[in-house]
Amino acid sequence: MSNDGMFTIFRVSQSGLNRQMKKLEVTAENIANADKTAGPNGDVYNKKVVIDKTIKADPPSQFGSQLNLQMKKMGSRHLDHGSNNKSRLRNKQNPNESQIREIQKPKLVYNPDHPLAGQDGYVRVSNVNMVEEMVDMMSASRAYDANLSAIEAAKNLAEKALNI
Repeated sequence: MSNDGMFTIFRVSQSGLNRQMKKLEVTAENIANADKTAGPNGDVYNKKVVIDKTIKADPPSQFGSQLNLQMKKMGSRHLDHGSNNKSRLRNKQNPNESQIREIQKPKLVYNPDHPLAGQDGYVRVSNVNMVEEMVDMMSASRAYDANLSAIEAAKNLAEKALNI
């Protein structure tokens, strides 16, 4: 009997912890730079987001067609419990699963009295929305807590199995 199943829980939860920690770090950086205006060179802070490489960036309307296509490809094996599942799980535990991207669309605020205002009276400011960032931070924090709970539950389960 293989113990790989029990350790898979820890690997998946660790991957989740790492991903949520990266999201929390990026969100904290966004919040810290939310009120920045353009610097001396004219550059403004751009909001950063964490993009998971394992998730395809297809529009939600294509989800059903993607699912149907995958089911057709799998045929009668759509619940494949073979050894390929374990190798796919190991391959997905790559530390480079997500990347940080900037959303390069600065916000223009009309303030003709500002020293950095252009000829038209607009000031280029950061495109960070504090409400969105706080929601992202709460979401990442709760997902982090959920992964910790999963690790704790798996640890308790393993401990009880050893006591049998």
